[in-house]
Amino acid sequence: MSGTAERSLAKNANGTWDLNFKASMMIASLTEQSTLRMENDAAAADLSLRTRRAGQGQEGRPELRLERQESHR
Repeated sequence: MSGTAERSLAKNANGTWDLNFKASMMIASLTEQSTLRMENDAAAADLSLRTRRAGQGQEGRPELRLERQESHR
């Protein structure tokens, strides 16, 4: 069985980064997108994470979306 996978990293105008991953094969697929920021040359906590899976035997396309709320001081 064969498949494909792709990963990309892109800097946004506001200084955050989007990390995208997509993998697919004949019977299943997975897509993930994370938005993160850099602090002191290291990745800080994710600002958001979206995961989507699809495949045989699954009804619909479940999607998980987490977003970090900014604290107000």
